[in-house]
Amino acid sequence: MAAGKPGDPQEAALQELTRRISIAPFIEMKAGESRTMAFIGPPGRGKTTSLIKLAIQRGLAARVPVRIYSAGAHGVGAQEQMARYAAILGVPWHAYESLDALNLALTGDGWRGLALIDTPGISPADRNELEEFRRFFSARPEIETHLVLRANACSADILQVLTRFSGLTPSRLLFTGVDEARDPVSMTDVLIRGGILQPLREPGSAYQRIWRR
Repeated sequence: MAAGKPGDPQEAALQELTRRISIAPFIEMKAGESRTMAFIGPPGRGKTTSLIKLAIQRGLAARVPVRIYSAGAHGVGAQEQMARYAAILGVPWHAYESLDALNLALTGDGWRGLALIDTPGISPADRNELEEFRRFFSARPEIETHLVLRANACSADILQVLTRFSGLTPSRLLFTGVDEARDPVSMTDVLIRGGILQPLREPGSAYQRIWRR
């Protein structure tokens, strides 16, 4: 879709759609502050990649201390990959298969900085693992839970994942593969209907760009 002009009906529709999307820009951290973010979702959605990008852009580039945690039963290859990433970035990395152990690690050590939690890809059908993480996040309400989804999935699939993970009370939606999406219809539909905040640097920018192709 070509760029619209002021007064263009298509441009007006675009502005109305983006107005309805709840935006949660990343608030820059100050010295001495703490923030903990977890990345959740089914396998293959880009959780680990998103975590690493955030560690670089919002942590290291801003001179904010970063820690990375792997929570739950990751595969051996996934843990080795995260260990390599952490070594390259020069940040501490800790793996906790037990969520109780991770809960203890996050409690009371006085550390300040950006803590990022990588979770295993959870099948929406795995009720036991979903319940285990639900209990963990319920006990740690300060953790921002980012549900990672693919922008090029259909609305029905995205909404099914959103429903299955609703018990984990995700506070943000994070879409990957935005530039590869043919159009933003499914993504926009979910953002408006889901009512969950979408973290973006510039409100609506990604959606406006792909709507205007």
